[in-house]
Amino acid sequence: MGHKRIDETMLYVHVAEAHMRELPPAIAEAGQGIANPDQRVIAMLGARGKNGKRSGPARRNRNDVGRLSRARRGLEPHGVTH
Repeated sequence: MGHKRIDETMLYVHVAEAHMRELPPAIAEAGQGIANPDQRVIAMLGARGKNGKRSGPARRNRNDVGRLSRARRGLEPHGVTH
């Protein structure tokens, strides 16, 4: 990690331990039977999108982004008048 002292690294380890989440079964199954740790990690990372759950923030489509930027500027969408 690039820390000069082990206690600096251990701060991050303790935070990770305190906020540990359960591993979805589909991801654990993807790594079973693969002895090579590099290949096992790649297989498990590849299975993240296959479990049907999103762990990150929801994506916005282009229309939502356009609405947000127009709202910040106080503009109406093209062709809409009041």
